[in-house]
Amino acid sequence: MDGDIQGIISMLLFLTLFLMMFTNIGQKLQLMFMTANLRSKLVILERMRNDSLARSEKVLSIAGSKNPK
Repeated sequence: MDGDIQGIISMLLFLTLFLMMFTNIGQKLQLMFMTANLRSKLVILERMRNDSLARSEKVLSIAGSKNPK
C-alpha cells in the first residue's frame, strides 16, 4: 500500500515537472499570480483615491466653496 502511494506521488511529481518544463503552464501561473497582485493593488489605489476625494470635498465645503466637486 505504501509503495502504491509513493509510486503515485512520484508519478504526479514527474508529470508536474514535465508540464512545467515543456509547456507554458508555468508562465501562465506566474501571469495569473501577477495579475491577481496588480488587481489587489488597483483596488487599494481606488480606495485611496475615493478617500482623498471625500476629504478634499469636505475641506472645500468647510472653507465655503460653493462647488466642492
